[in-house]
Amino acid sequence: LSLRLASGEMISAQAPWAFVEVNKLEVSSLVCVLIESEAVSVSKSFTKEISSRNKLKTRVKELVIRGEDVLLKLVLAEDEVLTAQITLKSFKDLNIKKEDELLALFKAYSITLLNRE
Repeated sequence: LSLRLASGEMISAQAPWAFVEVNKLEVSSLVCVLIESEAVSVSKSFTKEISSRNKLKTRVKELVIRGEDVLLKLVLAEDEVLTAQITLKSFKDLNIKKEDELLALFKAYSITLLNRE
């Protein structure tokens, strides 16, 4: 499935056809998209040579360091937020700072669709 976010970005989801049928989804249907923070990788380089179907340009809004984990609050648009959980080592290796532009990457299989109704 191809989904258009409010920001205009397109993402791909590998959703079971039964979900589409049961929820009677049509081209203009609204759905909620859930992506677990552990399924999101980040990069500072914007390469096209990668197997992940979804690549979104984001900006680091907030970051929280908890031991060996770092939670990044990534913003696509004002009301579109994606959270990425990465290791402290990756955070340091990439030298990530607040307001940095990052590419958020995730597979089509890592998306869960929820009916908004």
